[in-house]
Amino acid sequence: MRGSQGLCKLFIGGLNVQTSESGLRGHFEAFGTLTDCVVVVNPQTKRSRCFGFVTYSNVEEADAAMAASDMRKGEAWEARLWLRNGHFDNE
Repeated sequence: MRGSQGLCKLFIGGLNVQTSESGLRGHFEAFGTLTDCVVVVNPQTKRSRCFGFVTYSNVEEADAAMAASDMRKGEAWEARLWLRNGHFDNE
């Protein structure tokens, strides 16, 4: 298990184009307290680019989110560790 200090940002890929920030937040808050949540959108079309990021206040919550296998409305979501304690993860 990793240390519990510092923020942990997860890349969330494979989102449905209709997934909103509130929907993403609602799902991932089940695993812990989010300090940030964003669905990346194309600035010209204002449509989702089908990925986003969620940030947890500790590593244990991020680990719980990554360990949970989820299907939402038939769409698989992929969660990967992006940033831990201010450093990009190379695992």
